[in-house]
Amino acid sequence: MNDQVSAGYFREGRKIATANEMTALLDELQAAGVPVWVELSTRIDDAEAGPYGATVLDVALGNGFGSLTFHEPGADGLRYDSVGTLSDPQDADLDFGGTPQPIETGSAITVQEARTAALEFVATRRRPESVTWKLFDPPPVELEPFTLDDFDEFDPSVARRD
Repeated sequence: MNDQVSAGYFREGRKIATANEMTALLDELQAAGVPVWVELSTRIDDAEAGPYGATVLDVALGNGFGSLTFHEPGADGLRYDSVGTLSDPQDADLDFGGTPQPIETGSAITVQEARTAALEFVATRRRPESVTWKLFDPPPVELEPFTLDDFDEFDPSVARRD
């Protein structure tokens, strides 16, 4: 097992090896007062996982709430979201590396629950059992029908590289 977890936040990152280091990072981020996603990831030793052999826990730390998203390793890895224990907020955008990223509707949990899950992930490198999870079910993609008449005629001079 990898002895460190990579933590990415804002546009920074660091390695986390102990619960004390994770607690210090979470304290630092909460003291900054900016709602933020922290991506915690670790490589796993699993031949079946191939190049996607990382477990990832995304931890949202908002003002008075948290949220979690867990990604299983592997190209077909499943995504899980925390089951909300708070009625509000139902939606919120937090900073994820300079880009606003929403929490999943109905996934808001207490900050303490999010912190506990982060500490559990650092200790186990697995989906935390301290919270309840729901399998992410993406909404169907609705595409507008189109015909070839909707496109301009192809101009090969535009596609040419000089």
